[in-house]
Amino acid sequence: MKMRQIARKQFNSLLINIKQYPLVCIYGPDGFGKRTAVHAFLHNRKETYTWIDMYKKDRKLLKELLMKECDKNDIIILNQYRNHVVDSQIIEICTQGEHSCRIIILATDIPSFFNAKLQKWILMIPIELYPEYPYAWLRVIMDSFNNLQDMFHGTQLLEKFLSALEQGKLHGDESLLRGEVELILAYSRYNNLHEMSRYFKRSKTLLRDQTSRINNAEIITTLGSPHNLFLYHQKPGDIQRLVNILRKDLHYYQEITNHSNGGLKEQAVAEQLLESGRFTESIHAAWEAYYIAEHYRQKWICVSSLFTIGRSAYHLRDQVMLQYVLQRLTDVKKKETLPPLLAEIDLAQAYLYILTDRCEAVAEWIREGREGDILQGAVLYSSIVYGMYLIKTRNYAKLHVVASLLESHAHERKQLFATIYALLFQCILLKEKDDQPALRRTINRLIYISQPDGIMTTILELGKDVFLACSEHWKWRKLYRLLEAHRDYNSYGLTERELELVDYVLKGYSRKEMAEASGLKVNTIGSYMKKLYRKLNIHNRTELKERFIK
Repeated sequence: MKMRQIARKQFNSLLINIKQYPLVCIYGPDGFGKRTAVHAFLHNRKETYTWIDMYKKDRKLLKELLMKECDKNDIIILNQYRNHVVDSQIIEICTQGEHSCRIIILATDIPSFFNAKLQKWILMIPIELYPEYPYAWLRVIMDSFNNLQDMFHGTQLLEKFLSALEQGKLHGDESLLRGEVELILAYSRYNNLHEMSRYFKRSKTLLRDQTSRINNAEIITTLGSPHNLFLYHQKPGDIQRLVNILRKDLHYYQEITNHSNGGLKEQAVAEQLLESGRFTESIHAAWEAYYIAEHYRQKWICVSSLFTIGRSAYHLRDQVMLQYVLQRLTDVKKKETLPPLLAEIDLAQAYLYILTDRCEAVAEWIREGREGDILQGAVLYSSIVYGMYLIKTRNYAKLHVVASLLESHAHERKQLFATIYALLFQCILLKEKDDQPALRRTINRLIYISQPDGIMTTILELGKDVFLACSEHWKWRKLYRLLEAHRDYNSYGLTERELELVDYVLKGYSRKEMAEASGLKVNTIGSYMKKLYRKLNIHNRTELKERFIK
């Protein structure tokens, strides 16, 4: 009861400002009396208002609904606002100034600003208002450091917050407030897992094992990259240490954030298995990560898991699993609105489409080489996928520019996977130039930084032909065996699509069944099969089966 009384006072202090501000967000767990407090406050002030229960409404029609209600009421209340993102449609209506309507959002979780266009909304908040609401102040700092990645504004606000805390100007327990600051600092070390772990431990101690009040359980910690180890891997031989840190220390973070990033530990193991060529084991670990992440609503980890499963399925020639993954990613995309998450899905799908020679299906923003809505820490991953697209489309002039910039930025940001991809791009360019001495030097440099972690799958996906052509100039037995196994399967120079059709023939599929499994038309399948017969110098399915079974 005491907690409800405290909450009622806090709600009233917020609602007093509704005359001054066109939008007020009230956060509080279910059962804390938000609805009753708002009803009582507005009734006493004799305000006219209308309720909109968000769980019953289609978000796509939100603007139309708000515009309709703005003409009838002074105040609109969006009840049970569960998207955790202040919608750009709401911001647009509030800033148009065409009416005097005010909006109150009642949320069960803390809304966040994921779109950089909404940054101006944060900048409109007067600094004098912050000391009255220290947790709202911390929330803005959290968004500035992470979702908006405006380090300058975030640092300014953090310095002012710490100064106010030292002077005793803030209401609240000093230890708890400092614990929240440590949590913010942990998030800002997104590319240094060791430092993040240190800050999370300190935050847990200062918070006295309580759950953070500013953490958003749905913050996109992948920053838009479908490959998690890409964010953290900084030096050769470090992957096992990163996996060990997650196994040992991730629980500190999850205990104070209500299981945010659930599934990350299992996903890191899945990615380690994938990169070392253990595809079947990787799929099992990735599915485990997927179901844990799904349970805790960590959609970005789910996307990473599906991406890992898709890459493993591709190398195992499991076309059914690969198509299933692509469809699941499409289904997730239809339900989401957060720009970084949509960009992560686009990158995951694009990578798999490029591997399977379906470049026409790659998202337009990737084909044009734009960064899209990827957050700063993961932006190099969009350059990697763009470079892969340029290889498939044989645009080597642009690839040369992308490879040079990628290597330079990878060194600056200490992202080793970006360096590996940049060197692979250079290998392909040197092979085209037939510069053998430079090619051998680049291959050996690539092996030098990849071998300590056993990173072979990336080389298999992009550099298989280049490495096999120079096999006498490098030594890495396990990689050689993996590349040889792939070459043996495709010693006829077939495309990935043609190999897919060979798989279907060996499984006994009819032409109609092949069309359904691959997503192509029956006539298109017929055209592919004729080209396949000419390339192999055979005449029918029986001869094809004999050739490949042999």
